[in-house]
Amino acid sequence: MSAAGLYLLLLLAYPLIQSLTTLVHELGHALPALWLSPSDKVEVYINSYGKKEGAFRFRAGRLTLFYQPSLWKGFGRGLTRYDRPARRYAYRYCIIAGGVLSTLLTAGVLLLIARQAHLADAWQAAAIVFFAAAIVDLVLNLLPSARTIPVYGGQVADNDGQRLWQLWAFRRIEQPLHRAQAAYYAGQRQQAVHFLQDLPPGRLSPEACRWILTVAEGSEAPASQLAVLIRRAKEGLSRAHESSAQ
Repeated sequence: MSAAGLYLLLLLAYPLIQSLTTLVHELGHALPALWLSPSDKVEVYINSYGKKEGAFRFRAGRLTLFYQPSLWKGFGRGLTRYDRPARRYAYRYCIIAGGVLSTLLTAGVLLLIARQAHLADAWQAAAIVFFAAAIVDLVLNLLPSARTIPVYGGQVADNDGQRLWQLWAFRRIEQPLHRAQAAYYAGQRQQAVHFLQDLPPGRLSPEACRWILTVAEGSEAPASQLAVLIRRAKEGLSRAHESSAQ
C-alpha cells in the first residue's frame, strides 16, 4: 500500500480507533467498579456523556454498555456510572485511575505486538495511532480541569485528573464523607445525615457539595438540622463556579 493510501485509510479509521480508545478507557473504570464497589449496576457510555436514547445496548451481568452509533458527532466522549461508592476510600483512586492506565497499557501491548510480529504496515500504523490516542487520552484526562463536563440529563461531572486531585486535596473531609455515602446507599438515610453534620470544617469539593445537596433534598430530617449543611454546600459550589470562570 502506498503512503498516501495508508494515510487516507488511517484518517478514515481514526473515529473508530478513538471509539476503541474510549471503550478501553471506560472499561478501565467499569471493571474495577464492579469488583471494588457494591453497585447493583455499572453503566458505560461510548460517544456520549450519558445519553441512552438511540444507543445500542450490550449487557453482561451488572455491566451495561451504551454505544452511540455516530462516529463523528460525540466521538471520543465517554462516561462510566455506578450507583454506589467503592467499599473503601482508597479504592476510589483505583477506579478513577483505571481508565487512563488501562488505555496506556493496552496501547503499549498492541504497539509491541505489531512491531515484534512484523505485521503489515497498515496494522503497525493503526497501533501507532492507537498509542498516540492513548497518550492524548492520558494528558487530557489526568490534567486537572476546573471546567465541568455537562452530563446528559442536566448533571455535571469532573474529569479524572480533577477527581483524583479532589480526593487528595480534600481527603480530610472526603474520608468521613465516604462513610456518609456508604450509610446512605445502605438505606441508613438518617445515619448519613448524622455523618454529614459531623464533617470537619474546611472547604468541600464540588462533587461533595453536589452530593450533599442531593441527600439534603431527599432527607426527612428537620430543616433546621440541614440549614448549615446546605448553606455550606451551596457556598462551596459558588466558589467552584467563580474559580472556573476566572
